[in-house]
Amino acid sequence: SLKAVAWDALTISMIIWDMAVVPLLAFDVELEVFTILDLLAAVLWTLDIGLCFIKGYHDHGDIQLDPSVIALHYVRSWFIFDVLVVSMDWVLLLLDSKQALDLVRFSKIRRALKLLKLARLMKHGWRFLSFSKYVQSESWMVVCRILWLLMLLIVINHFICCAWYAIGTADGLEDSWTSRAFGDEDDFGYRYYTSFHWSVTQFTPASMEVTPRNMLERIFNIGIIFFGLCMFSSFVSNMTNSMTYLQKLNREKRQQRENLVSYMSSHGISSELRSDIITSIGLKGEDTRRRAVRESDVVALQTIPEVLLERLHVEVYVPALEVHALFDRLHTQEPALVYRLCHKAMSERFLYAGEELFRFGARGSRMYFTMSGAGGYTVGYGADVPTEVGPRKLVSEGCLWVHWEHRGTLSACTACALAELSAAEFQTFATRSKCIQELQTYAHFFAQSIVTDSHGVEFVTDLWGQRLRIMDLVSRAFDGEEHAAANPAWKLMLLFSGNVFTQERLFEAWRDWAEAERQLRSPGVVNTLKRLWRRILQHASEIVSARPLG
Repeated sequence: SLKAVAWDALTISMIIWDMAVVPLLAFDVELEVFTILDLLAAVLWTLDIGLCFIKGYHDHGDIQLDPSVIALHYVRSWFIFDVLVVSMDWVLLLLDSKQALDLVRFSKIRRALKLLKLARLMKHGWRFLSFSKYVQSESWMVVCRILWLLMLLIVINHFICCAWYAIGTADGLEDSWTSRAFGDEDDFGYRYYTSFHWSVTQFTPASMEVTPRNMLERIFNIGIIFFGLCMFSSFVSNMTNSMTYLQKLNREKRQQRENLVSYMSSHGISSELRSDIITSIGLKGEDTRRRAVRESDVVALQTIPEVLLERLHVEVYVPALEVHALFDRLHTQEPALVYRLCHKAMSERFLYAGEELFRFGARGSRMYFTMSGAGGYTVGYGADVPTEVGPRKLVSEGCLWVHWEHRGTLSACTACALAELSAAEFQTFATRSKCIQELQTYAHFFAQSIVTDSHGVEFVTDLWGQRLRIMDLVSRAFDGEEHAAANPAWKLMLLFSGNVFTQERLFEAWRDWAEAERQLRSPGVVNTLKRLWRRILQHASEIVSARPLG
């Protein structure tokens, strides 16, 4: 959820703060802002202990949400660790608040306790990599990997430079590198960047004037050289592979674009059409990066047992099917049929902006349930203004019940995600259903109503199927005409149409009334006189109705 992501980002920022500040204890840097942020961090980690008692976790592929199980799991895993570290935070804050305890403040014990705060990386370190799942573009993923390598190198050098300075200022050394490199007038910034410079030179062939002055510094320097040898070779290898892969991606895109331009130039394509094609390809690339991951993109799902895959399909597609009153009723009366449809007859479909879902006159073989995005539907060959098709809409239901040819063209205005139901698979499962008689009755009502409500076969569209109308047909098919009369949808339609539902009649009356009101409200002397005359007649009728008879 968004709240969990925000909390993870906040905890990561606190860990980064500790990684940056705790090693600086070697320089004896004490600022008031450090104390304030340490207090905020202690409060945050204290609250995190409480949240861990209610925050779900993954247990062998399942998400565990039972509060008692979550609490027991946390107590057995990280609870003692968190309590010890948070207690240490509060103890250090209390010691820092007592100015008289200077001996404790600058002692080696205090520094060691501060360093233990970095132990939180054992528990929360994985969160640094968890944000990579929000990066959809392959190119940006490579860029993020390069930036991650650079940041990792900077953090390692930060720790090494602080450790190198701590060794140089350790007690009991007759001679050290710090006594030769710094004077009393050198501030914290110069001391830190000199130490950081020395640390960087251990990873590269570069050199500087700072050298070890005693055996302890020499041993530390040798160890860092071997560590830097391994680290730098691994860093260069990963950086080279990432840059090579990024160049390969860019080279392929550039080659495809050059081939497209060459093809259009050799065939004399007009500039307007060239621009439209290039824009469409660019929008398709953006939609590819933004689109959600589909089942076909996850190869691991092909290896899981059939039972788990069926459960997955049920949870994915049932919310889409239940938008339709018929499938909502089937889910209640015969859930096994709906589960088989989800597993065998349903699939995902993704449309890029400008891509067509179907065209006028094509054979209809699937019913569509829009999940996200927006499309435009035009009747016939597209002479009319497109009708907007938003989320949770039903398209081409007729192919489930009759031989269907699409009555218009549906194109995506933005990136769209749809669920599609195969008509052939649905009909196969429907013939084996316990509700076969009700489905046949509904099919008869549907075929009759779509023609009647549209005032003829030639006016039928793929978007027919108002929710109230479908609810009425389902009620009549499953409950009978007597029970359907009590349906609120049936009663509402009877208010406007008697015993035949015609939505056009209602909207025609509303349109005529709205046009009359618009004309009366428009400015002008004639319209002003009309409004005045209308008020006089209304006032006169009120006087006549109020006068007693006789």
